[in-house]
Amino acid sequence: PCPRQSMAATPCTVARVFRHALVAAAVVAALQQVGGAAALADGGATGTAEASAQGDSVARSDKEFPARPWASDVAPIWRRVTVSGQSAGGSMAMQHLFAFSSTVVGAAIAAGSAYGCGALPGGHLPTGKCYWGGMDIKASVEYIHHRSRQGLIDDPANLKSIPVVIFNGKSDWTVFTQVSKEVQQQLSHFIPADKLVTNFETDAAHVWSLDHDFCYCGRCSVFGSGLCCNVNNCAYDLSGDFLRRSYGTLLPRVKARRYFRWIQQDHYLPPGRASWSFARMAPWAIAYVPTGCLASLHGCRVHVDYHGCIADQWPQRLMWVQNLDLNEYGEANNIVILYPQAKGDSRTGTGCWNWGFPKDDTLFDTKMSAQLLTVMNMLDELPRTLELAQELPFGEGPPSSRAPVVVRGRSGNTGSKEVRLDEDGYQKGVDVDLQVMSLSS
Repeated sequence: PCPRQSMAATPCTVARVFRHALVAAAVVAALQQVGGAAALADGGATGTAEASAQGDSVARSDKEFPARPWASDVAPIWRRVTVSGQSAGGSMAMQHLFAFSSTVVGAAIAAGSAYGCGALPGGHLPTGKCYWGGMDIKASVEYIHHRSRQGLIDDPANLKSIPVVIFNGKSDWTVFTQVSKEVQQQLSHFIPADKLVTNFETDAAHVWSLDHDFCYCGRCSVFGSGLCCNVNNCAYDLSGDFLRRSYGTLLPRVKARRYFRWIQQDHYLPPGRASWSFARMAPWAIAYVPTGCLASLHGCRVHVDYHGCIADQWPQRLMWVQNLDLNEYGEANNIVILYPQAKGDSRTGTGCWNWGFPKDDTLFDTKMSAQLLTVMNMLDELPRTLELAQELPFGEGPPSSRAPVVVRGRSGNTGSKEVRLDEDGYQKGVDVDLQVMSLSS
């Protein structure tokens, strides 16, 4: 990562400083409008009429979709990403989609909730609209426009060119299909029907869908553990479907390399701000780098996948990143797969992303989100990020050693100390969350 005590105008630092400059320009105004946002969240929102357009049913064929004009992009194509996520990760992928829509080219949302669900009334338990349905779509659309007017998310008009696949199984008793239907309804205000694809017809449990292997469709719907609580074979290739719709021509998946890159994720935390106190990120992120991208990222694309709430144990996390078919499609099509890792806690949920906890981060669903900025910092510096990452064989990790991190305490007082980790590579202590020092410190 960029030297924390240097302001030299290297390519590494320029992207990060530019992003933080944009964020700083808006943060004061945003915090002044928190009261307005709170009033909106309390039910004062008004919205436009709900669109009647419904997404088309999913096509289960090998047909190819028109290729996207990558050659016309000004930025390297690895700066324009696809995103996906399941459960809390699906909600996080929605936040990434809206916050940074100018740099997203496709998305898959599996059992995630609509944007703003965690911020609007009744989203959390016991009402549980983000679990069972009943969200006020009109209020959510106004919430999106409110965030956009504040400059906290990209212009939602960008969404009109982004294909999105929404998946939810009929045997999912954690996030009901009604929640995903509301995701569809919300997105239909911004995305044409021919780019909004749904599959709510399988018997899948609370999982990602594959078209192969032994985890039959609906397994782990009530109880269970292990691989089949991550994926079901529902004769539907979710990874291939959304990648094909996002990128156009897609080569069939092939055997993946048996290595992952381990990224010291805490190096990419943004400088501390008044809007957030806890990032709740794990110290490591994982990346799959296909053979064709080992020497250079030139011509390579990037996909970001957000896991659901998951145990703070690396074997369980590796089970997720090794079994979605994303790595296999990445190997065949020169797509780097980035798997950022959330820590969560007992209140937000172990291993969960922040999909609706403003006490940790007032701007959790915006471009100023501590979690989203961590991901964007890794993407901005991706060639250097991958160069500094440690490569280990499948099934191993995290690395046994980590570089020292200069940190800022939660109170904002500067100081240097070493991050203490437990045996699984996580920060010790529930109440400790360290932030990387500002470049200007």
